[in-house]
Amino acid sequence: MCMRKLHCLPLAIAAFVLMAAAVGCGAAATPVPAATPVPATTEAGPGGAAPGAVSRGEVLQSLTARVILPGYAAAAEGLAQWGESLDALCAGSGAAGLEAAREGWRAARQGWLRTESYRFGPAMERRSASLVDWWPVDADKIDGHPAGGEAVTVERVRQYLPATQRGSGAAEYLLFGPGSDGLAAGAGAGLRCGYLRSVASVAGEEVDGILADWQGRYAGFYDGTGSSSLLDREAEAVAVRSLVFQVRAIANMRLAPALGLDGEADASAIPAGAAGNSRQDLLSQLDGIAGLYRGADGGLGLSHRVRILSPETDARMLDAIESAITAVGDIGGGIIEQLDGEPAQVMAAYDRIKALQRILNTEIVSLLGVSVGFADTDGDS
Repeated sequence: MCMRKLHCLPLAIAAFVLMAAAVGCGAAATPVPAATPVPATTEAGPGGAAPGAVSRGEVLQSLTARVILPGYAAAAEGLAQWGESLDALCAGSGAAGLEAAREGWRAARQGWLRTESYRFGPAMERRSASLVDWWPVDADKIDGHPAGGEAVTVERVRQYLPATQRGSGAAEYLLFGPGSDGLAAGAGAGLRCGYLRSVASVAGEEVDGILADWQGRYAGFYDGTGSSSLLDREAEAVAVRSLVFQVRAIANMRLAPALGLDGEADASAIPAGAAGNSRQDLLSQLDGIAGLYRGADGGLGLSHRVRILSPETDARMLDAIESAITAVGDIGGGIIEQLDGEPAQVMAAYDRIKALQRILNTEIVSLLGVSVGFADTDGDS
């Protein structure tokens, strides 16, 4: 089924964007040239940054140090804390323990989704999506493991189960779906709890591995500080393409089909399970987009490059990001539920995200000289 529907792609959609640069990822990577500056400006940058030239290298190093590494560290910590809550639940912490495990899942999921904007490099090379977060899931097969008396070990999750039976989606079903209340009561909870702990352990190990790869060879390879590195122009383009593809997937492959803009409405285009977390999922994705564009903790982002070339475009992009976040926040509940009740709110969010997409795919791509495929910019008009 997923071969026929684009919206069945894994949530780690941004991994696609480094394919064009993958040749440079081997031992024969091209040494980085001197960072390429852009013209100086007399205007202060976003966040009060000092006027003057801002090089690609400076932006890439700031994004790596202040956005990407902290983002993966936060995702890893969230998964570790969720794992601890599952240990307590499986030890018999009752209803309070089940609620803590559910909240731990929500926090861990949001931390992971915030990294979607920069899920290139190690996450793509490791094919992490299939271990950490995949949609849709196979509920019947997930139910079948504990029902059949099968212990689902860490090794089995990592080596033998398909993506539709592991990761955040499978954990959501086990924690929130039919029969999940039994986890608090202890009724038949042993195998189900063991399955959950194995899923969480594999996801945590995988994100730890992504973080270790970034902290090791890949940070220097990406931001130009390593002995062999991507060209700064290509590294910047990788980040921009990542945003282009992510926003396209959200607008064109999820919200548009769910709203029925190109035919019959198909709510299954929205990754949404029993937890009813779809609105918060989208807010976390937009938060990740904002971080890559704005920068974080007083550092530089793509905004600083765009502002020097066109302050007007940068202002429009910053406003579009804020407008999209506000519109999604205004959705009164889960997206699936609102499609049945108040679809106008979902439509308003879609319109704001499309406005963001148009600025990104036309003005920003052009200003920064980024080449993208026709499919990536499809639907810009």
